[in-house]
Amino acid sequence: MNGHVSSARLDGKIAIVTGAGRGIGAGIARELGARGASVVVNYRSSAEIAQSLANEIKAGGSDSIAIQGDVSKIEDIKSLFQQTKAHFNRVDIVVSNSGVEHFGPIDQVTPDAFDKVFNVNTRGQFFVGQAAYEHLADNGRLILTSSISAHSPIKQHALYAGSKCAVEAFARCFAPDFGPRGITVNSIAPGGVKTDMAADVGFKYIPTADASWTVDDVEKFIASRTPMGRMAYPVDIARVVGFLASEDAGWISGQNLTISGGVSPESRLCLEDSTTHASVAGVMANQAAWIPAAEADLVLQDGTDIPTPGQGEVLVKVKCIAFSPIEAKIQKFGTHPIPYPSILGTSFAGIIESVPPSTTVFKPGDNIAVIRTGAHQGDPRFGAFQKFALADSSSVSKLHPSTPLPAAAASILNLAAVVSALSIHLGLSRPPLSGPPPPANTNKKVLIYGGSSSCGGFAVKYAVTAGYTVVTTSSPANHAFVASLAPAHIIDHTLPAAKIVSAIRTQGPYAAIFDTIGLPPCTDILVEYLSSVGGGAYNTLIPLEGPEKPIPENVERKFAAYSWALDEPKHAEIREWFYDEYLPQGLESGLVVPTRQHAVEGGLGEAQGVLDLIMKGGVSGHKLVMDPWA
Repeated sequence: MNGHVSSARLDGKIAIVTGAGRGIGAGIARELGARGASVVVNYRSSAEIAQSLANEIKAGGSDSIAIQGDVSKIEDIKSLFQQTKAHFNRVDIVVSNSGVEHFGPIDQVTPDAFDKVFNVNTRGQFFVGQAAYEHLADNGRLILTSSISAHSPIKQHALYAGSKCAVEAFARCFAPDFGPRGITVNSIAPGGVKTDMAADVGFKYIPTADASWTVDDVEKFIASRTPMGRMAYPVDIARVVGFLASEDAGWISGQNLTISGGVSPESRLCLEDSTTHASVAGVMANQAAWIPAAEADLVLQDGTDIPTPGQGEVLVKVKCIAFSPIEAKIQKFGTHPIPYPSILGTSFAGIIESVPPSTTVFKPGDNIAVIRTGAHQGDPRFGAFQKFALADSSSVSKLHPSTPLPAAAASILNLAAVVSALSIHLGLSRPPLSGPPPPANTNKKVLIYGGSSSCGGFAVKYAVTAGYTVVTTSSPANHAFVASLAPAHIIDHTLPAAKIVSAIRTQGPYAAIFDTIGLPPCTDILVEYLSSVGGGAYNTLIPLEGPEKPIPENVERKFAAYSWALDEPKHAEIREWFYDEYLPQGLESGLVVPTRQHAVEGGLGEAQGVLDLIMKGGVSGHKLVMDPWA
């Protein structure tokens, strides 16, 4: 073939990825979309997760739809291809990614177990290939998924390994059938990949392991025996698939590619006399509440590795976890896409356990409060729901020894959001750490809706200390606390909506409005107020949740990821002021009034109950905190 080809791009191609709801399949779908292909995200049961992935691909500039279908059912396979062609008119790439694991003694394998594994792993991939034969455009690509297990002697794993061996034979024999139309057919055999499946059964691949091993134990074991020094991630597999789907792979067909970072199938797990669990885990004393998969309940696991801090990091003995609705919404709705398994938790306080040799600002024994940065949301080592966690030193506040750790943990995340919302987004002055505020601010009114909420209390105090005339809302039950923050006026938010709107209008106009609740009734009230005065804009703490009333064109409701704005380089100066001065000095002096805390007893085993309580709306005017060592 003559001429240059754009090897990495798949622009204009239509791709189907089966089993794309999680793990490797999701990684492949994401990669093909990043290369310009329109992607059909096939899933069996995880509709919300699949649609979220399709939306993510769209946000990246490629088209995507999610289609439900069980590849163990022939009719579902046919429907998948028919729906794809009805929407996109063609199919250029098919990636068959399906697999269910099986371990068990050979004399205990039942016909039903055999059928379950082969229906998905083998039969399903054959008939996906058959449908691809009918529907693939000329010069298309078919990629099947085997496993390194197909070539490895693993005890009690014959059923799974055998089901994957057949897939490689399919690829070899499909190749001459598809070849006359310029269609290549290949299979891939991934080695160990860090996914939710690895979390469930990864230990079974290691002769010396047992059910107490976590996915991090498995990763450490495999990494020590891999030339690349780590376990694979879904993106490592996805990039190979991206190559096979591209023009560059046009002369590769009928082949099986092992993707294992250099581990050979023959030597992969023949390690009976090598490192044992005791030696791998000898220094472990960590415990964590893991979320194994999207929407799953937390699972308490002992033996989680204690991570080693790298450059710009510190290791923290977590002494107080502050729970946030963010964690509950990630678990329930997947609001922030993260890899699984993972450890949730966005803010905490504790004692520095160790630092890298180059670190001079912090030392072991320092009391600190921490926000998990946006860049580390997907790294479980930085999650708060464990006894030892890493912290990025750029988001650490060194506390005065007299500052209670629960007060700091309960303050840092919401106070960061307030600083960002009021001073970065709304342009209000910062409060002075000593001395009077600018006198001109007294003539400017600021409306803080929800003064008794975790963020609302901080916002009221922040704006009052900066010299503004603050109007806020509160229920009668929390009136005394809100009044202690010294706002100029408090509106009873249990009044009928029309009366609240009238009271807000009477107290206005406002230089800035910040809604610290963000729920539909609050949105409707603020939109009605702004509409009644000719329009305007306000900032709010959460995105639209529904069902709100329509927002007119002359009213703008603004939402942003406030806390993480401090991570941006352009906000370095205010970030340093917040972590190094305002939070620690404010907590010490009383300038910052912490949210009232309610301590949850029982340690990490109670973390799921806390998230459930938050989702039920069972927390008002307090911050739930926990000592993971209790």
